[in-house]
Amino acid sequence: MLQPHVPLTFDIVDTWTGRSIGGCRYHASHPGGRSFQALPVNALEAEARRLARFEPMGHSPGTLIIKVGGVHADFPLTLDLRRAP
Repeated sequence: MLQPHVPLTFDIVDTWTGRSIGGCRYHASHPGGRSFQALPVNALEAEARRLARFEPMGHSPGTLIIKVGGVHADFPLTLDLRRAP
């Protein structure tokens, strides 16, 4: 069984200059370790839980080397970010 690789860091990259111009960090669960035992009671609470998983900071600053992923022969429609060509 594979363990999740969290938190995920998303970068918006300007491909012309090769620099990250923004991004965020996403946690698969609450970043403070809070565990919810019940479902959210309304849409506002559900939205608050989703927003707590995102951090506006934490992207990769500076120049980035962009790696282009390949297509896996057995799973052509699956994006597996762990494999590099």
